[in-house]
Amino acid sequence: MLPAKKILAKPFTSTILRILGQGIFIGLSIGLVVSIFRILLDHSIKLLYVLYPYLSSHPVWILPFIIFTILLCFVVGQIIKPQINNLAGSGISQLQAMLLDENSMPWFTILWRKFIGTLLALAPGLFLGREGPCIEMGAMIATGYANDFFYTNPQDTKILQYAGIAAGLSAAVSAPFAGVFFLVEEISSSFKPKEVLTALAAAASADLVTLIFFGNRPVLYLPIAHKLPVSSYWSLVLVGIGAGLLAYSYQWSLLNAKWIFSKLKIIPRQC
Repeated sequence: MLPAKKILAKPFTSTILRILGQGIFIGLSIGLVVSIFRILLDHSIKLLYVLYPYLSSHPVWILPFIIFTILLCFVVGQIIKPQINNLAGSGISQLQAMLLDENSMPWFTILWRKFIGTLLALAPGLFLGREGPCIEMGAMIATGYANDFFYTNPQDTKILQYAGIAAGLSAAVSAPFAGVFFLVEEISSSFKPKEVLTALAAAASADLVTLIFFGNRPVLYLPIAHKLPVSSYWSLVLVGIGAGLLAYSYQWSLLNAKWIFSKLKIIPRQC
């Protein structure tokens, strides 16, 4: 039988405390980087609220704006070209391959190219969301800390990468639980306490930083002025079915559009 001293000291010698601390540190760093990203993005979107009405009332400037946007696409293409396989799309599929040891991603190269390329793509209003890039940037920051700062073993490196993914989504939309649920449902497909607790610590830390920058107002702020009467609840079923059909149609169109685009050899792949 173990003496009381060893039994009582066991929780404090566990690696969980160390990796939780590392997860918190990584979450704070991701929160800072994504907050800067969101500030720059929000300012560019505010410019669009001025630019688009101006183009509507001054159609003569629409063609120059289109030309400028095309040139910007070529600039983005040159930025992502050296790492196009790791930067194309949201980056989530590439992260899944990396976590399965089927892909290698140089963290700093991916980080700065994703940061700048996404901003340039979103600035004129091109079709791209913020969540995927923030997830990939979060994973790259976690990889950098794990490999070059904490010098963790491969198992703990993956745990910190999981935490970076959760923190990236948490910072993008100011929703820490959403980051953890996304990790469990879409990336790890498992519920291991050490992974989930580290991811939750990182996501909460990242969210804390975004609260300092943006306050507690939701990113997708939709104020509800009226309540839906109980007698109309049946319509929510139809809304859900309709939303599901639209989502399926969108996915079908998107996947086929990528296939069609791959056949257009005249357009460079990185554009």
